[in-house]
Parts: sequence; structure tokens; C-alpha cells
Amino acid sequence: MARPCTLGLADREAAGGTGEEAACTKAGKLPIGEALDAVPLSRFMVWHVARMVAAWACMAMSQEATPYTFPGLKRDPSFKAGHEGLAAFAAASPAGNMLGAALGGWAVDCAGRRTTAVAGSALAAITHFAIAAANSWSTLVTYRAVQCVFSALVGSALVAWFVEFLPTHRRGQLLASFSIGWPIGRGVVILVASKANDHWRVLMSMGGVGFVALAFIMFTAFESPRFLVVSGKADKARRVLAAMHASSGGRWNDKVTLVTTNDSDSDSERKSLTSAFGGGGSSTAGRFWALLTEHTRLLLFVLVIFAALASTTVLIDTWGPDIFRQLIEPEGDALPHGVLMSFNLGDLAGIVVSIIVADRLGRRGSFLVGFLLQGLLFGSMAEFGRHPALIIGIIASGCRCFAWEAAGMFTLEVFPTELRAMAVSVTQTSMRLFSIGAVELSGRFVGGLNPRVSLLTFAALLSIAGFFVMLFFPMETANTPMVEGRERRA
Repeated sequence: MARPCTLGLADREAAGGTGEEAACTKAGKLPIGEALDAVPLSRFMVWHVARMVAAWACMAMSQEATPYTFPGLKRDPSFKAGHEGLAAFAAASPAGNMLGAALGGWAVDCAGRRTTAVAGSALAAITHFAIAAANSWSTLVTYRAVQCVFSALVGSALVAWFVEFLPTHRRGQLLASFSIGWPIGRGVVILVASKANDHWRVLMSMGGVGFVALAFIMFTAFESPRFLVVSGKADKARRVLAAMHASSGGRWNDKVTLVTTNDSDSDSERKSLTSAFGGGGSSTAGRFWALLTEHTRLLLFVLVIFAALASTTVLIDTWGPDIFRQLIEPEGDALPHGVLMSFNLGDLAGIVVSIIVADRLGRRGSFLVGFLLQGLLFGSMAEFGRHPALIIGIIASGCRCFAWEAAGMFTLEVFPTELRAMAVSVTQTSMRLFSIGAVELSGRFVGGLNPRVSLLTFAALLSIAGFFVMLFFPMETANTPMVEGRERRA
């Protein structure tokens, strides 16, 4: 029997070895996590991050278009929507996302991360163009909900696919880096909305073009090597690792047997993991039950966090443009595209800062910046005049990404590979459910609220979420290895 290769990357480097030795110089068993840790950061990782940034920008072009369609829907004689009608259209997005996220755990684990992203993007593009051609209110809302089902499937696949290539070292920075794509996509929406006079059909068509591009981006990508190993396709994972090493000028030892974790060498565990990913509905139910029973405390924490995001960030994204118009340019009816672009640039700047400090702050520190500091800034924004509010709003926009990214990172890092897609599915489904209620409820009275009251409400909700993190944050996951098998972390 071949000698297991369990020497970690740091130990190999201390002994005079390098990552370019392809993690192991002799035939043996090697955990996939260590194999990825041994790959030097090279051209492959640059393209991996660039592909995800572009994919995230395409997603944002669809998701962020909603509030910018409101002026056009109000003017369109076929719709002439009021606040309740706009709330119904806005709620169609989280409703579709909720169903897509619920299906995501099953689809991403059965079909694979890459396949789900490609197929889902193609279907999302088709339904986007159907939305742009809609001529009745029921058709518009229905198509938007269906489109968001496919969009959520793509989102679930993308985040699992991206993180499963990353090494432990600088994982937080790399995870934060792809968020740059979101303000880029939002910036495209704002620019197109300003040029097209908020014409909603143009904005919906633009989302379809984005998903066509996303389908092509993912069609040219590799499948996740972690997923391939856990699903019993180690030969394909070795080919992916060979390509990763080749891009850095190194060479992969194809005699190495890839396994899930150091203590997963037994045939019984490998068969168990392979069965879980290759089976049908019973295996999906088994993963869901394992998530509920083996990781209860962690799951409850992330569910509360995503409920807080649904009650704050999602509502700010939906009603924020109109609230900021009332606060900063109350004399006009059109959306203040210049002001909104300034806030978007603030968001972009915040993401750049978060890339640098993500692993230094840790997930807990990022939560506190995204909730407590942003809440303080929104409260200050409500108390000052027009020009100070603009400056404070830009700074607050820079804090927006911290809690959102920390929630995503924590969910991806704290759950093992076998349950990761299911955890993303459950948390995203719950967040969309909370979002539906929050958007529908807020749509009943947001039009009659003073913008100052709206901002103070956001500030209070963000502060409550921040104190919850201070009291109940379970564990730090920054700079710690990701778990491959069904190992309990808390």
C-alpha cells in the first residue's frame, strides 16, 4: 500500500520544498485541501478571480435593475404602477430567488457547480428577454419570478464553485475580491438607466445580455476539484490540478491519490461521500438532516444574519434610490443618477478596502463594520443636511459590503464540502423568504414615510444586528482550513 502523504504545505516548505512540487513528491494519499494549498498563486488564479468578477457583474446587472425600472413602470400606460404594484414586482425577485435557492442545494450537488451555472444562465437569459416583451402586469411579475429562480440557481453554483478552488492562505482576500463585480454591474445599470431615461424594457434586455455572457464565461471554466473528489471523480480532479500547476510552470504528480481529509482514507467514508453526492432524493434529504442536527448552532446563527441582511441591505437596495432622491434632491421626480453613481463608487471603494483587510479583521470584525458602523452612519445621515448627507452616504455605502461578504464567507467556510451547497441553499432560501415579507411590508408605507424616518429605521435594524454578532458569534473561520468531510466544527 502506498504511504499516505500527510505532510502539510507549511511543513514541506520548512523542509526545503515548494508548492511547485505539486504537494507530494511520492505516490500516496493527499487531501484535496492540501493539494490546493500547494498550488502557487499564478495565472490560473488570476483568471479564476477575473472570471468570477465578470460573472458577479452579470448577476448584478439583473438583480440591481429592479429599482431603476420603477420610473419607467410608472410612466408605461400598460402598467402605471403605484407603490403597492412596484412592491409586488420587487417581491417577485426574492420569491423567485427563494425557490431557486431551495432547489440550488440539490441541483448544485447532483449536476455539479459548473453545469448548473451554465444551464441556469442560459435559462435566465431567455426569461429576461421574455420579461422585456411582457405587456401585462401578471405576465411581467410571473416572468420576473421565474427568471429569478434560474438566477438563484446560478448564484448558488457560483459561490460554491469559486470558493472550492481557493487555498487556505489569503482565502478571505480572494473571496472578497470577486465582490468588485457587483458595483461594476450596478454601475452599468445606472449608466444605462441614465442614457435610456429609465426605460424598463431596455434594462430587462440588458440583464438578458449579461446572462448570455455569464453562460459563456462558465462554459469555458473547470469544474470544482473539491466537488469532483467528494463526488468520486478524483481522476477529473487530478486533471484540473494538473492544469492549475501547469499555469505556474509546475508539474502535478498524477500518481497521488486524492482524498477528502487526512482521516478519510478508509474506503467506507469515501463510498459514503460518493453515495451522498451521486444519489437521489434520499441523499439530499440526508444532507439536509445532517445540516439541521449536526450543525444546529451554526445554522441558526447564519439564518439570523441573513434575516438581518434581508431587513436592511435588501430594503436599502430596493427603496434606497427613491429615499435618497427625497433626501438629497427632493425637488425632482427623476432618480438622481449622479448621486447613485457616487454611492456605487463608495461601495466599490469599500470592497477594495475589504479585500485588503478581510482576513485581518476576521469575519466577526467585518460583521461589526457592516452592521454597527453602517448603522451609525445611516443615523448620522438622517440628522444632517443635503451636502453632509451625500458625503456620509458615500462612506456608508463603503461599509455595505462588509456584512454581506462576511455572511457569505462564514457560510462557505464553516460548513464541510459535503454540506456546503446545502447550507448555501438553506440560508439563501431563508433570506429570500425574509426579503419577500420585508419588501411587501415596506411597500405598503414606504411611499408615505419621511426619508429621515426611513434612514433611522435602517440604522436601528443594522445596530441590532451588530449587537447580535457581538453576543453570539460562534467561531472565527478566517485563515483556517476548510473542512472536506462531514466533520463538526461547532
